[in-house]
Amino acid sequence: MDNIEIIEVVGKGRGMMATKNFKIGDVIIKEEPYAVIVMNGNHKTTCHYCLQCTAFGPEIKSMSKCSGCNYARYCDRDCQKKAWKEHKLECKSVRCVAPGLPSDKTKMVARILWAQLRNEKEAGPIQIKDLDPHLSERTEADQKDLDDHVFDFGDYFGYDDLPENVKDEELRHLFSMMDCNAIGINDRKGLQAIAVAIYPTCSMMNHDCDPTAVAVNNGKRLEVRALKELKAGDEITICYVNPVSTKEERQKKTLEQYYFKCECKFCSEGCEADVLKYAMLSDDITEKSKTYILGFTRNCMKRIDLSKRKENWERMSNQVNGALLQMDSLMSDTHVLKLDVLNNGVEVHSFLQQQGVAVTQAIRVADAYKKLLPKIHPLLGLWLMRLGILQWQVEKLEDALESLKSASLIISRTHGEEHVIFNDILGLIQQCMYEQHLPSHARQMARVAKVRAGHHLPTGK
Repeated sequence: MDNIEIIEVVGKGRGMMATKNFKIGDVIIKEEPYAVIVMNGNHKTTCHYCLQCTAFGPEIKSMSKCSGCNYARYCDRDCQKKAWKEHKLECKSVRCVAPGLPSDKTKMVARILWAQLRNEKEAGPIQIKDLDPHLSERTEADQKDLDDHVFDFGDYFGYDDLPENVKDEELRHLFSMMDCNAIGINDRKGLQAIAVAIYPTCSMMNHDCDPTAVAVNNGKRLEVRALKELKAGDEITICYVNPVSTKEERQKKTLEQYYFKCECKFCSEGCEADVLKYAMLSDDITEKSKTYILGFTRNCMKRIDLSKRKENWERMSNQVNGALLQMDSLMSDTHVLKLDVLNNGVEVHSFLQQQGVAVTQAIRVADAYKKLLPKIHPLLGLWLMRLGILQWQVEKLEDALESLKSASLIISRTHGEEHVIFNDILGLIQQCMYEQHLPSHARQMARVAKVRAGHHLPTGK
């Protein structure tokens, strides 16, 4: 890790500094997790060793199950054998609390302690004990929650197996540290978080709403790449929150989860993107009309969310389209509430195989993201990939190629050319170019291949 140095940053505490120059897309640091766990909501569809997930992929296959605990799943026997070193003690602990499931936090703290018992050292300059738990800043309710986790931990780990030097305060430190330092790992398509890991050194990167870098998982490994030109001595920052959220939402998130109120340049001085997130179609729209459409949209979102939870997709589709009829007369597509409705529209119409509607709404989201995000940003790249897939499915091949090529340029810098998502985009580009040369009657046969790239709404099961 010669490329970085841990430093004290005025007003922020510790941070990470570049010790050499970096161009956009350059890898700054790669770090393997000290501990990683599959989240309970995904444990039946995710390999507990390599993290390959079957829930969102084109080929839904069953995972092999650990016969000891009936909890851990694996791609095959090879992954199961490789995982045994870490799963051996976990297998016993899971059986101790069956038929219940241990919380994700409990599993992570246990894995950290087991790694320490195996004398596994942190690879970088930062150790687990150096990570800030923000214990003194927690509310009374948070403190009680911590106490409950600590009190129940022995049921899972085994009271007799706890190291003598691990007291309640050490456990409180580990449980509290999780909230501020754990990093989610997405599935290979970048659709949803499926696992959580601890990367001690990468945890030193501070937040900025206009970050200089992006951290993306490639399997278990976390890779940090430059989003801006960096010179030696520049701070390396990432964005902890949804970049499309408003200033108020971002500050609320950083305060509640990370115990600081963001005062970066975007938040303290303002930026054009934050203005666009509240934009109406005209400055002449009255306050009465604004109040009406905001209330109407929030009520619509409640109904859309309810239909989504109940998996009533037809009703959800009607609600989205009905909401947009009203919103289109007053709100800009960059407005955060309208973007939320449009995103739901793309999801539900993709699921209902109404790709024509999904394409129209996805184009609107892409155009809004281009105004709200930097030209090189992972969220924009992933969305352009999704748009390209939808355009491919409705055989708008020239449009699909344009979207996918734009996506590849972004993803090559934010994820790298070795990342599975970049290779997926290249495969889609090749498929589009191949289909362009097919006679029209032969394209029907090519649609079978397109199912591989189909996206659907996760049910949460």
